[in-house]
Amino acid sequence: MEINHYEVLGFQLESIGVEGLTKLNSNEISKAYKSKALELHPDKRPNDPNAKSDFQQLKTSYDILMDVKLRKDFDAYLRSKYEEERRWQQWQQRRKMMHDPGEKEKEMDHQEKEMDMADFEAFKKGLERKMMADVEKKKDWLRHKFEEEKKRVLRRTHKFDEGEERRCKNMRAAHDLVIQEEKERKLRKMMNDIKKDEEKRRR
Repeated sequence: MEINHYEVLGFQLESIGVEGLTKLNSNEISKAYKSKALELHPDKRPNDPNAKSDFQQLKTSYDILMDVKLRKDFDAYLRSKYEEERRWQQWQQRRKMMHDPGEKEKEMDHQEKEMDMADFEAFKKGLERKMMADVEKKKDWLRHKFEEEKKRVLRRTHKFDEGEERRCKNMRAAHDLVIQEEKERKLRKMMNDIKKDEEKRRR
C-alpha cells in the first residue's frame, strides 16, 4: 500500500495539488501534525485496534516530511507518480476518443475552451501590465510634484527665516540703543549733579 505522507497529516492532494503539497513549509506541517496527533492519539481511541499503528504512521510521516533530504526524495517520487498518472489518464482519454466520436468532439470543445481561457489569461496579464505601468507613471508624477512642493516650502521657509533674523537683529539694535541712551542720560544727570555740588562749595 502506497502512503502519501501529506495525506496522513490531513492535507488533500485533490485540494492543493502536488506542487501545493511540496510548497508547504515546516510550520504548516507541524501545525497539521499537532492537530492530527490530538485526533489519532491512542488514549482517545481505546477501542480502536488500529489506533496505535495509525498514530505511529502519523509520527513516521511527520518525521519524513520534517527531514529535508527525505522530504525532497518523497516529493520527487510524488511528482513522478503524479506525472505517470496524468499520462495514463491522457492515454485512456485518447483511446476512448478513438472508439467514441462523441468523446472526440467533447475533447475538441474542451481544447477550444482551454485556448479561449489562455487567450483571456494573456489579455488579462497584458491589461494588468498596462495598469501597473500606469500606476508607476502616476507614482512618478506624484513623487515629482511632492519634491517640487517640498522645495517650494523650503524656499519659503528659508526666506521667512532670513526675514525673521533681520527683524530680530533690528529689535536687538533698537534695544541696545535704548540702553545706551539711558546710560548717557544717567551719566549726564550725574555730571550735572557733580557740577551743582562744586558750585555750592565755591559759594
